[in-house]
Amino acid sequence: MVVHLKSWVALVLAGMLCAGCSEGPSVGPQEPLSEADLNAIKDAVTKGAESYRDGHFDAFSKKFSDDGKLTTPNSPPRNGKPAIKGFARLSPKIDTLTVTNIAVDGSGKKATATATVTMTGKTNNSVTGKLTDAVTSTGTLSIDMKKKSGTWLAKDVEYVSP
Repeated sequence: MVVHLKSWVALVLAGMLCAGCSEGPSVGPQEPLSEADLNAIKDAVTKGAESYRDGHFDAFSKKFSDDGKLTTPNSPPRNGKPAIKGFARLSPKIDTLTVTNIAVDGSGKKATATATVTMTGKTNNSVTGKLTDAVTSTGTLSIDMKKKSGTWLAKDVEYVSP
């Protein structure tokens, strides 16, 4: 009977150790996004693009969370609002910028928005230093967003253009 008791104690101790390793009870499914959240996310994407196009870089950077990140082609990511705002200030002037096909997926306080972006602007010619003719760029925007204090903010934005 002593052997069985030792085995039982070992089994209980092992069970206690394994229970300590678990992640705890699962949270369960998150609430689906409400119609109001879907509209707020689409509005945040549109207003962010308009702020960028119009040169309102303070407003543009406020669309990001404090730990937000912006990634664009051929450049390192910009981390944090000051870096994002600095990048926007140094960007070429955008004449037109349209955002179409906004799609949103998510639940609870997290969402991902995707969209097609077309922008036209002039850049400096690296040889002559003069403005070039209008250049058009079309790409895909992917935005991981989080809801903080009732406001949807961009946490991770990636613009991909071929």
